[in-house]
Amino acid sequence: MEKQRSSLSILRERLKYEVYNDRKELGKTPLCPICDGGFTSNAPSMHEVFIFRGHVRGCKEEVQHQIYVPENVVLIHEGNCHLKAQHEWASKIACAIQIIRYESYESVLNWMNLMDSLLRLTDNQKFMLLEEAREKYDESAR
Repeated sequence: MEKQRSSLSILRERLKYEVYNDRKELGKTPLCPICDGGFTSNAPSMHEVFIFRGHVRGCKEEVQHQIYVPENVVLIHEGNCHLKAQHEWASKIACAIQIIRYESYESVLNWMNLMDSLLRLTDNQKFMLLEEAREKYDESAR
C-alpha cells in the first residue's frame, strides 16, 4: 500500500522545482547563497529564510502553506551551508540578498505584511534582516 503524500509535501516539492528553474545561473544550476557553489550531484535543500515552519506550527493548513513561496525560500547545500544559513547572521543576510535579487524587495515586503496580518507576529527580526539585506544588495549594485 502506497503512503499518501500530504498537500504540504507536494507544495514544497513544486516550490523547490520552481525556484530551481527560476534561479538558474547562466542556464546551468542555481547557486547556493552561502558558498556560491552550484548543485551538481546532490540535490539542494530548501531553506525558509524569514518565517520558519515553527512560526506556523499549529496554524491552519492554509496559513502553513503561505510560508512556501519564492519570497521566503532559498536552495542551499545540506550540511555546513544549511547550518550556517540557520545560525549565522551573515549567512542569513546572504540568503535574503538572493531572494531580493530574484523576487524584489517590494514583493518580499508585501508578503511579510500579509504574513503579519495572518499570524500577528511580534518578531521584527525578519524586517531587520530584509532591510540589512536590501542595503547590502543596493551597495553591491552600485
